[in-house]
Amino acid sequence: MSAPTVPAGRHRAEVRVAQLVSALRSAGGTAAICRSCHTAVPGLCGVSLSITLTDGRRLLVGAVGGHSDRIEDLQTSLGEGPDGATWASRAPVLAPDLAGDAATALWPRFAASAMASGVHAIFAFPVLVGRTPQAVLGLYRDSTGPLADAGYRSAADHAAAAGTLLLDDARADSDDDPGATLADDAALVQQATGMVMARLGVGAIDALHHLRAHAHDEGQPVTDVAHDLVSGTVRFPA
Repeated sequence: MSAPTVPAGRHRAEVRVAQLVSALRSAGGTAAICRSCHTAVPGLCGVSLSITLTDGRRLLVGAVGGHSDRIEDLQTSLGEGPDGATWASRAPVLAPDLAGDAATALWPRFAASAMASGVHAIFAFPVLVGRTPQAVLGLYRDSTGPLADAGYRSAADHAAAAGTLLLDDARADSDDDPGATLADDAALVQQATGMVMARLGVGAIDALHHLRAHAHDEGQPVTDVAHDLVSGTVRFPA
């Protein structure tokens, strides 16, 4: 029996994403996603990568442009915006005009506040690990208008690559993937992630998210928190 044929379009997308993952790993992994996407998609005023923790808190793990923090804060405080819809549907949510009927009907307070902050179009792409959403890649524009086909494709590729890179971050043993070269800091974060997994009884990705949230709350780099945890200087809270 012959192997099933992979559609040409899907194969090309897989090749593009694999090449992008390789380039992003060389450029810094998860930390390089937003800047790469901002460069690849014309006309953006910001890009963000945010995760939602198991306790419902949102954490911004990457951002480029001055609008990203404000937009994430608005979505959290108002309980409106495209990120929630993207998370629920596991599909891109595109709002090329926040003054349009669709956006104002779905997110009346968020749309008005985002436009007051200078953002007039938002495109949210789910970051999936398997079929499970783990993060949202948000693209912002200070003018209205849809993404061109090439821009949409590039954003979707970056969201797909982000899923792989989040798994890189959470992987407890780099021997499982000889192709991923990890710096000492990354290995330390992985060790700390394993300790959080054991303490909280959660999976690797959730453990990493908790570790990053704790670092954010303490105002420290995640590598410093990981070092303190591994060395026994601090004990991660339950």
